[in-house]
This record gives sequence, C-alpha cells and structure tokens, in this order.
Amino acid sequence: MSFRSSCLSLVASTIAFFPLLAGPVMGADAKTQTYDIFEQLQSLKIAPNTEAIARRQGYVFQGIQTGAADAKPKAGDTVMALVELRSFDGKLSPSQWIIHLQLAAESSAESVQSNPGGFTEFTNTGEKFTFSSGSTGMKLESLGPINADAKPDQTLVAKFHEIAVATDFLSLDLYRAGQVVWRLNARPAVGPRLQLNFGTNPFSSEEVSLQRPRAIARKLTAADLRSLCGSLPALLQFLAIVQQTPDLQSILFQVLDKPSIIDVFRSGAQSNINFNFQGSGPSEGQEIFWTDAKREDFGFLTFNLEVFGKPVLYVVIYVTTPRPPLLTSAGIVGLVACSPSKPDKVVVVRVLSATEGAVPPGATKRVPDA
Repeated sequence: MSFRSSCLSLVASTIAFFPLLAGPVMGADAKTQTYDIFEQLQSLKIAPNTEAIARRQGYVFQGIQTGAADAKPKAGDTVMALVELRSFDGKLSPSQWIIHLQLAAESSAESVQSNPGGFTEFTNTGEKFTFSSGSTGMKLESLGPINADAKPDQTLVAKFHEIAVATDFLSLDLYRAGQVVWRLNARPAVGPRLQLNFGTNPFSSEEVSLQRPRAIARKLTAADLRSLCGSLPALLQFLAIVQQTPDLQSILFQVLDKPSIIDVFRSGAQSNINFNFQGSGPSEGQEIFWTDAKREDFGFLTFNLEVFGKPVLYVVIYVTTPRPPLLTSAGIVGLVACSPSKPDKVVVVRVLSATEGAVPPGATKRVPDA
C-alpha cells in the first residue's frame, strides 16, 4: 500500500508501508551489518551518576501512569525521558540527558507562533476529515550531557524553552494507525490493488468510484482511514517538540545524514520533510515501561525521515494509546534513531516517568506504578 498526503503547508508526503520487523537495521555498505533495534531500547538504563545528578536537582521519577480511557489532558501533565547517544559497536562512550515535557496552563505570546493550526484532508475513497488544533503551552527542559565519567555530585544547568502544541494532534493515536496498517498487511490481498491517497482537495468522482470498493473489500472503515490520515499531524507535532527541546535536536544531528537536513530543521520548512513508513505491528517488551501484570496497548512504527526525497534518519518508535499523561508525548514511550545509509551512532529514548497534572477537588488521583 502507498499513501500520498498534502497537508496544507505542513507536509507534502509520499508514505509507503511495507511489512518489516522492527528488529534489524542495515547499512548500505558492501559489508552490511545487522543490528537489533529492540535490544538498543531494552538495554537502555539510567546510569547511576545520571540518576544521582538528576535527583539532586529535583527530578523525581514516579513510574508511568496509565490514564483512564476518558481522561483529558490538563496543566501539569508531565513526561520525563532518558536520552542516550551511543554507538552500535559500543566503542563510543555513551552520554545521557534527561528530557522533561510538561503541559502548561496556557501558551505564552512567543510560543503561539509555533502552533501548527488545523486543516482538512480528503481521501480518494470519498472521506473527509477535519483535524482541529487548539493551542496549549508546553514547557520543555533538558539536563545534560552527562558523560559516563561524570561525578555524581556534579551540578548542571538545565535548559528551558516553551512552545505551543496542539493536543488534538498529539491525541491522534499512532498506536491505532500502526495496528490498522499491520492488520491490512497481514490480510491476503482481495481483488485489485488498493491505492490510498490523501490530499487537501477532493478527489474526482472517478477516482473515488475506483478506490472506495477496494477499501470496502478490505473492511477499511472511516475510523481506520482517519487514524492513518492522523498519523501525519501527530508525527509532525512530535517532530516540532523534538526540534524545540533544548539539546534534543543537536543530539539527533549526530546521527542524521547530512547536509540538507540541518538547514531544513532549523528553518522549519516542513513542506520538504516526508515520513516514509516501513512497517508496524504489535511489539514485545512492554514490561520495560509497565512493571505490573496489567497489559497495555504496545506496538511499533518504523519509518525513514526524508528531506527533499532523500532518507536522512531511520526511526523506530514504540507507542501506546495516547491517554494523558502520555498524550504529552503523543503516546510515544520509546524511540531508536540512526542513519539509514551508514548506521554508526544511535540515539535511544525511553520514557521513565509520566504523571498527571493537578487533580480537580473531589477527584481521585491514580497512583503510578512503582
């Protein structure tokens, strides 16, 4: 299946889905090496000196809360994640950062400029979806780098920034989009090939008449199509958070294929940024994030981030349903990123803590896992 989308000024993307396990990633050299992507996430642990430095400076890790199905985002919802820059072969001494994301009560005048705005998309199967975008402030903070030989009593100065985010976009459910793609890929082909296209203008009646029966034959519902359309604004909003979190963009520059991506990231020219999806499905390893016996939604999406049609970053994200407080990170709880052409250094991100904001009087606060 392939999907084409032109989301107003946000993105003009060609998205192709192919069955691919979120395990190995291969370089383009003659002597190609295979690396276990999930092992990179599984092996990521907060170093004792990182934890000591972070706790001394007021960071509290409280496990990952699971919000109720009807939970709404509120001021104070917080996600803290561990970021590590390492190499696949272990030759690079790893460096770690603590990233802190927190929804604010309202947006500052400066941060409103980064609000992505709402838009409408049409499908060539006859659907129309409108994605709204109310503005909410988000406080971004980073602490690091903390090198392997850093003293536990070292004092670092945290970096701060604030932006406006669209929580509607963050709630568009990348987990569900991945499950829909996995289900469609797993089902044997029925009838003529389905070619799904998304765009900001209605498609011709002839195109709709051709593709709609093919979608119905594959039991593709309007809700399924909306989740696939929604993966674009959700990822773009997450990318905007990455771009503006202090240190996080510069960390990713360590593994990006260059040179064009740097100027595009810094200029914010998102119309030149595409997401070429490689695969999706359920994943093992949810016990990394939830230590009790309760089963949570947990899956993966893999994609190449492309600039001017060139792959510049291979990414695997591990996702769950984006209920608050994890809506703050679009339901993304883990991420592994490296160069798609010559993997060497790798960036690994793992959510360590997700906690609810202030609870209205009379409400019951859910206790996070230990």
